[in-house]
Amino acid sequence: MALPPVLGDVSQSMGLLDEFAIVLAFAFAGGFIATRLKLPAVVGYIAAGLIVGPFTPGWVANTALAEQMGQIGIVVLMFGVGLHFSVRDLLDVKNVAIPGAIIQSLLTTLLCIGAAHAFGWSFGGGLVLGLGLSVASTIVLVRALMARDALDTAEGRIAVGWLIVEDMFSVLVLVLLPIAAVSLGGSADNGHAVAETWLGALHHQGDSLLNFALRSIGLGQGALQVTVIALTNVVLLAGFVLFLGTALSVRLLDAVERTGSEELFTLTVLVSALFLAVGAEMVFGLSEALGAFLGGVMLGRYRLKHRVAEDIRPIRDIFGIIFFAAVGMLLNPQTLIDAPFQLLLVVIIIMIAKPLIAAAILKILKQPLSTMAVISPALGQVGEFSFILAVMGRSLNLLPDLGYQLIIAGSIISIALNPLLFKVAERMMGAVTGPRSGVAEPAVGEQSNV
Repeated sequence: MALPPVLGDVSQSMGLLDEFAIVLAFAFAGGFIATRLKLPAVVGYIAAGLIVGPFTPGWVANTALAEQMGQIGIVVLMFGVGLHFSVRDLLDVKNVAIPGAIIQSLLTTLLCIGAAHAFGWSFGGGLVLGLGLSVASTIVLVRALMARDALDTAEGRIAVGWLIVEDMFSVLVLVLLPIAAVSLGGSADNGHAVAETWLGALHHQGDSLLNFALRSIGLGQGALQVTVIALTNVVLLAGFVLFLGTALSVRLLDAVERTGSEELFTLTVLVSALFLAVGAEMVFGLSEALGAFLGGVMLGRYRLKHRVAEDIRPIRDIFGIIFFAAVGMLLNPQTLIDAPFQLLLVVIIIMIAKPLIAAAILKILKQPLSTMAVISPALGQVGEFSFILAVMGRSLNLLPDLGYQLIIAGSIISIALNPLLFKVAERMMGAVTGPRSGVAEPAVGEQSNV
């Protein structure tokens, strides 16, 4: 899934290495300044993209090259999400994380559909806006929990499980949204182009071998058939990756590990991620993001998964930075002037409505105040999945340009101000429970609710 092109003059005179070096240099400066200001580094990366983007004066980066590198960033980020996905950890907090994430996502989406109606948008535009704002950034959450030594607490495990459910839901949306785009008022994705040969089906984005086989025997291509084919492809891909793929990858990695070559081991991991991402699109007609996610889940079951995570981390970080910079290039600062009230409403939904919805759900589920003080502010931001959904919604002509700009601007503001939410939550908790520092641990009896 490529990032869409943007308007504006784009410099095409520089090569890949030049662009790579300059964009990373700006990202370094932005990230360094952001951290010195006690802001998340991702804010600096997006700001760097904004500075070199086509909507600001001065030197303009080659957005087309940044889009391609950002696509690799999506694949590697999704691979990392899958690598850290744990069914066991999710089951440990299933009584809170699963209903909490589902209900919060639905209520946030309904709220955004109402807001989009007030903006004069279509139902499809409101749906994409809601889906984009309902999911928080796993990266921002984990960093916030680590900064407060809360990652391994009961509250931290619930928060991570909550976001895992949201991520799984987002992966499902990435599969179904292109299928439902036309019925929602958008346009068919270019990925739904069809081919006349099986080899052509491999090279047409969104077409699949199963789809080609069914066309060859005269079956129709209605909405129901396309949906069934897409879901079947998901099952086939998941089955291949999690069963046959796991067996093959374990043997391959064991063989490479016995060679003692660290660089070959790292190369094997990277090739596995990219191969499954490309294979998901070519063979099954699904998104590269889904293939990369399942590839991460596959290698997450490997006995040396911690080494895999460490080897892939520098690559994930570098291309993740490029992805956030590419997103920044698409942000038009004019949005702050043209639509201040819409942006304010989006920020209110992200930073006030979502945490309050989460707190109400946790109250209904009889969770302690210490859990609310961690999870509610943790959900008051949006990040990488929101960008991916916004990009797809824009490419399908479901989300208007203003909606995309609102999601990007809202994400930057919410990520930058998210630490303030934690401080507010801690002070409110202290006012209720008394002067205690940090986040309180739940009582033993309260932990049984998880």
